[in-house]
Amino acid sequence: MNTNEEAANILKEFNVIFDSNARFSQVGGLEPFMVFLRKGKFLERWESQFGTYRARTMLQFILGLVAGARCMNDIGKIAKDPAIRKFLKNPVEEAQLGRDVRSFNCQMIEDLHELVISYSILDFTKSIPHSERLVFDVDATSVEKYGEQEGVEAGYIAKDIIESCYQYLFFRLHNRNHFLYGTIRAGSTHSQNDFCGYLMRFLPWLKNRWQSSWRCDAGYFNEAAFDVFSENDALFFIKAPMVSSRNTMVMMSPDVHWTEEVGGVSYFSRLTNTAKGTMYREVFKRTLIPHKYGQMSFFDLENYRYDCIATNDLSTSEEEVFLFYNGRANIENNIKELKQDYQLGKIVTESFNANDVITQLTMLTYMLVRHFQSEVLPEKMQRMQLSTLRNHVFNIPGRILFMQRKIWIRIQNLFLDQFTYAEIFTNLKKLKSWILEPPDLSVS
Repeated sequence: MNTNEEAANILKEFNVIFDSNARFSQVGGLEPFMVFLRKGKFLERWESQFGTYRARTMLQFILGLVAGARCMNDIGKIAKDPAIRKFLKNPVEEAQLGRDVRSFNCQMIEDLHELVISYSILDFTKSIPHSERLVFDVDATSVEKYGEQEGVEAGYIAKDIIESCYQYLFFRLHNRNHFLYGTIRAGSTHSQNDFCGYLMRFLPWLKNRWQSSWRCDAGYFNEAAFDVFSENDALFFIKAPMVSSRNTMVMMSPDVHWTEEVGGVSYFSRLTNTAKGTMYREVFKRTLIPHKYGQMSFFDLENYRYDCIATNDLSTSEEEVFLFYNGRANIENNIKELKQDYQLGKIVTESFNANDVITQLTMLTYMLVRHFQSEVLPEKMQRMQLSTLRNHVFNIPGRILFMQRKIWIRIQNLFLDQFTYAEIFTNLKKLKSWILEPPDLSVS
């Protein structure tokens, strides 16, 4: 390995000078987001709840993820950037970051979960009128793991492939196209495990405030969920597994009467009840599978694929039930962004509780970036993923200057002009948000 002098000489051959003391920032364009965090006084609010050191680590973790950190060491190194150091004032060293995330006790971890949920609720409470129906999607994903981390167990990464993994459960608000909540679970946890318990975090609060509809895949199918949703005046749409009893019924029962086939598709539905007497409907879809060789012969039998959606919505037409349910596919794009841009599952420790904290900080970062986009950035930038925001806004070179007894940052951006930056800062000055200034809910 080259010495410092040898490395410097090699760089000089190509007219490059590596100066770690230069007052240059790699994230000069991050200033608007830091103004957003400063305006919300997040550090002071988190200090009162989690203590000075943990709050400082939370803030540095968020800035590190936004700037592109891929591991805990990167989050420590990013604080050495002059612009971020100016904002943090007293950044956390790499080794201390790990100690801080492990120092959250069980009550603090639960408080962190509630903090993320409360921010998400404040975000949509002010932006979505009560006349609009809320649509939520529920899904899970797994991240393969190696080593001896707590909670890493056998689970499913892909269909029929068993690996050691963590599992992440997500609740997405379709109206805002971002997550309401997400959490880490042990790899072997079944989708149905405490599903109704998670629902009780939200459904009682939503009741009498908003009408809501929820979409889930077949892994969450259980009759108790229909009881919970119906008791809280919420509609539930879930793909029912086509077990042998359902297949036999739709293919053989004389009581099945399919609608007229249109474009190779027909429907049938039936009513049933849970053990507690909650009524719900099973809506079946029959799709004609084209013959392998085009034209069927006289002796060929027609071949169909059967699908079923179970719902406590008893009035919507069969076709509309399937059209509505198919809209949940968008959640995959949000999960992909969390994995690729926010490093979900890549920043981990050996402690499951610490990884729980890291997951909530990741979700908190995601929520704050989304809120910053929707409330501060120009409309054309509000649907950008974080990787695009880094390239176009945040990770722009800047030079730290001292003029007129103030610290300035001089930036050059090939993607955005000064008028766009002026618009962003104007929006920041005018911004009034319940996330930045939560309302007093003590009376209600």
